[in-house]
Amino acid sequence: MAPIASPSKKRVIEILQKENYQKYIPLTLGSGSPKAQITLNNNVFRFNLLGIPEEKQREVDRIAKKNLEEQGLWMPENEWEFYEETQCLLETRNKESLIEFIKKIEWNYGGQDNYLLN
Repeated sequence: MAPIASPSKKRVIEILQKENYQKYIPLTLGSGSPKAQITLNNNVFRFNLLGIPEEKQREVDRIAKKNLEEQGLWMPENEWEFYEETQCLLETRNKESLIEFIKKIEWNYGGQDNYLLN
């Protein structure tokens, strides 16, 4: 698997300001691997951190060990399928509040200003 393509902070704001922004959500963010996700469900925006919940890490480690023993291969990307929302940093019904939140936070999610839109 290749590293994920992700929009930069600037590009996320541009996407959210588009009239048809909903077609781009959920937006997965990260540098190399998924780290956060912006979702919209029932008119509620959420900015969630992604990762493997502590209680599932042991199971993932077991699966990784088994794959290494049987197939000789396990990459960090193989863990992505086990990622879940681990922490909600913002929940709001107001898109402008989400944009202001994004403008203010330290951006640890990598990304590209020229992130292509479908």
